[in-house]
Amino acid sequence: LSQSPRRCSTPAGQIDIPTAFCVVRPKMSSLKPAPKMSPPIEKWVKHREDFHLRYRPTGKNVRDVVLWGVAFPVFVYYLTVYQQKEVDRLNGRPNTKYMG
Repeated sequence: LSQSPRRCSTPAGQIDIPTAFCVVRPKMSSLKPAPKMSPPIEKWVKHREDFHLRYRPTGKNVRDVVLWGVAFPVFVYYLTVYQQKEVDRLNGRPNTKYMG
């Protein structure tokens, strides 16, 4: 199978190589245009992007922050300390001081 050489563009310039090794690049006109966006979707996306500008603390937001950002971590800390002290007591070790 002999193939006639063809001029192909490479980063090094134009060279003669068999046509089987030439890379065919699509023409720009054969590319599909970008899809059109829906105005309601665009409005929703903009609303989500700018949420930090419209955020206002309410009673529910403050309650959630206090519950999950303060009370829950403190509860987990004291539960962990209690369990560790129980293990120390059962194994005959002296009490370990935690944070004070």
